[in-house]
Amino acid sequence: MDFSNIVHENQTYYIAKLSNYEFVKSEIIRIIPRANLIPIADARTRHKIDEKSKFENKIVKNEIIQAPAGEKADYYILKYAKRHYSSLVISNDLFRGYPNKNGLEKRIIPYKIINNDVIFSEKLNRYLKSLKIIKEM
Repeated sequence: MDFSNIVHENQTYYIAKLSNYEFVKSEIIRIIPRANLIPIADARTRHKIDEKSKFENKIVKNEIIQAPAGEKADYYILKYAKRHYSSLVISNDLFRGYPNKNGLEKRIIPYKIINNDVIFSEKLNRYLKSLKIIKEM
């Protein structure tokens, strides 16, 4: 999960909402109950998140992985997805700075948060069907 992208959805550049992550996480677990979620955040997100103590607590508990200072989380997100073929990348990012995505395009799942409801792109449904995980979302 592209944590930084998720918490900035529908927000200004300077404010990030931890609740966005919670909405997306809950919806993924509803759709894929045994999902192993690995949210990866940019180091700078800690300075912009609205619930700093909750965020820091999740970092300490390894519930959220933080990229090293000065490094973009995108690199680690894409690298992990390449190594783990069945993984998905939940993000609205196009990852333009990473031209060598090697087939990851099908596994990058856009979403939209509308009034605290999370709607995933049809790509998620197609991908899960291809793995025979679900019949219909």
